[in-house]
Amino acid sequence: MSSKHTNWTDEMDAYLVANYHSKPASQIAAELQTSKQAILRRARKLDVKRKTESDSAERPTYTAEEDAYIKDFVAEKGIDAVAEHLKRSVTAIRKRAQRLGVSTARHVKALTDKEQQYLEQNLGVKSYAEIGQVLNRNADAVRWHARKLRR
Repeated sequence: MSSKHTNWTDEMDAYLVANYHSKPASQIAAELQTSKQAILRRARKLDVKRKTESDSAERPTYTAEEDAYIKDFVAEKGIDAVAEHLKRSVTAIRKRAQRLGVSTARHVKALTDKEQQYLEQNLGVKSYAEIGQVLNRNADAVRWHARKLRR
């Protein structure tokens, strides 16, 4: 990091323009020994955008094979594994799966009648974690079932 002001050179501008579309701003900042905010401001001033294809600032497109992989493996392997395999962010995979009509929700096992009754009796009295210990569920699953009860 540098002081409050970056004195931009033609070489720094050229490096920024050449790498802004492929490297994170924080990495460019480290390489140019300035702040991430300075990189973002300079890119805006130079009208440099994060390009995914030669001259377009559109989102990266998905191939038919990638779409098929998402459809086939999100439920089985989970979003994290699919994102890693396709070298995309978890958020990008989640959004694409939603556009493809693929459910990304983790399936929560239904409660038995006895578990349902216990949840109803202890909701507001015990924490989700405490209820979860008795029901052998995690706190998130208990929270999900509690929300479902309130609907």
